Amino acid sequence: MRIEKALIFASRMHKGEKNRGGEPYIFHSLRVMLAMDTPEKKIIALLHDVLEHTDCLPEELYDYGFSKKVVKGIESLTKPKEMSYEDYIDRIALHKEDIIRIKLADIKDNIAIINKSASLSEKDIKRLEKYINAYNQLEAILAKDTQGESEKKEEEKAQNK
Repeated sequence: MRIEKALIFASRMHKGEKNRGGEPYIFHSLRVMLAMDTPEKKIIALLHDVLEHTDCLPEELYDYGFSKKVVKGIESLTKPKEMSYEDYIDRIALHKEDIIRIKLADIKDNIAIINKSASLSEKDIKRLEKYINAYNQLEAILAKDTQGESEKKEEEKAQNK
């Protein structure tokens, strides 16, 4: 699946939608995508909000030609309406590194959008706190995983000597 096809799909799905800063929502999706390093991660990042923000269903993603891995990635990043944000972040934390990295890029861009505001409301401040806490939680998981991988490689080296 090509990134161009994902961009067309995401643009159609988010048509007319604006972010908190008043810009077209697709700009947020593009910035999240640009933080990724592989075509598959770029596609998932570009489409990360289509199930949550629009009436799009997973079946439509399959019908459009997106792979099972891409659709599952998008579903992983979709917060169920009935779930608290904290529980949602806890669920994201259980996923593989790629999903966590996409969510970190999403949170980072959301923080940047709020910080661009001329004045911050109490609601904006609470949202910033929520995002910063989530970012720190997910970043700590990646750091722990990275350290664990390094230790594992060191052990393997020692055993092979």
